[in-house]
Amino acid sequence: MNCYIDNHNPKQKSYQEVTEYIIRKRKTNRREIEAETGYSWGTVSSVVSLLLDSGLVEEIDGESNPHGRKARWLVPNGKKFAAIGIDLNSDVFTLTALGIDGSLLFEDKRKFEKKTMSEFNLLFYSMLDEAISKTEKERKIVSIGVSCQGAICDDHSIFTNFSFVEDWKATDIKKELENRYKIFTFVEHDTHCVAEDYVTDNKPNGDNFLIVRVVSGIGFSIYSHGKFFERIAPVDFGHTVVEHVNGEPCHCGATGCLEAYSSSTGIIRRSGAKTFEEIKRNPSKFESYLNDAGYYLGLALVNARRLFDFRTIVLTGDVIEADAKIIDSIKRFFDERNRNLMEEVKIVFLPGLSASSGAAKLSIVERFASNNLLNAE
Repeated sequence: MNCYIDNHNPKQKSYQEVTEYIIRKRKTNRREIEAETGYSWGTVSSVVSLLLDSGLVEEIDGESNPHGRKARWLVPNGKKFAAIGIDLNSDVFTLTALGIDGSLLFEDKRKFEKKTMSEFNLLFYSMLDEAISKTEKERKIVSIGVSCQGAICDDHSIFTNFSFVEDWKATDIKKELENRYKIFTFVEHDTHCVAEDYVTDNKPNGDNFLIVRVVSGIGFSIYSHGKFFERIAPVDFGHTVVEHVNGEPCHCGATGCLEAYSSSTGIIRRSGAKTFEEIKRNPSKFESYLNDAGYYLGLALVNARRLFDFRTIVLTGDVIEADAKIIDSIKRFFDERNRNLMEEVKIVFLPGLSASSGAAKLSIVERFASNNLLNAE
């Protein structure tokens, strides 16, 4: 029987919030849930019983306490349920399958070369078809997360812009995937997905941070007081103007955008190279472009710090990972312009943050936090 969440129904709302807490926490117990959610012991126990009966959550033994009693932990059942995330970058599509406990099942990366709508659809659906077929041999898929560059609509369904595809048409990906696979789908900006991957594995404990992903495009997400700023994606960080006079042309049609200098696309355009790897093979030229990229990123981050209160800047992405010199360039300019700040701002580099993994994790949370089917069965 299908069961929908009614936020005006206390029993269903408690189911939603307790389930979301367990999914995000990954390992918890009834007392902790009671303390963190504010629900009574009876309510928590009732919801946990439903989750255990459904198989969505399992209970495992922990270490014995001084009295000889073993702790009992509640964990999402990653052996039975899974989610799929796919990141749509301008050059590479990356797909990740996870158990709902965050365990990695497999990853698939494929180059996106022809940049047409037909090629986009062929690659996108062939990757998903294969991944779903492979995953469903052992687990039930509860959700699909789609990470994308560019703008998306407010209800996380329509991917409105993918400027690297010449004949791109705004597509209701959520509707298409849910019709095709009958699986809940959530579409989100790529930097929000990277931030979700960071939060679930690093547990920032309320620390305010800005996360910036520098790949073929540039995006940012802000995490403040335990949650993400809503609708920050349309504040298009990559297209803030950093050079007003004789600015370099950007693929968006404007000039002087941050992406024209600091993204891999911008560096390729300025260098005249055909690929990012080609320019990397010329160390002296590459270092010059990285210094410029670092300078303009530092300038943009200074402006962001004037607008938002954050204590940490997390940098990730292919361009940041290419050479440590860009980190030095960013830090040098940022520190020089922020000496008068009362609070120190840390700049950290974290390679390996995954938008596809974050999309899968975010889709699991949204699957049980929104007005969608409760039952995973």
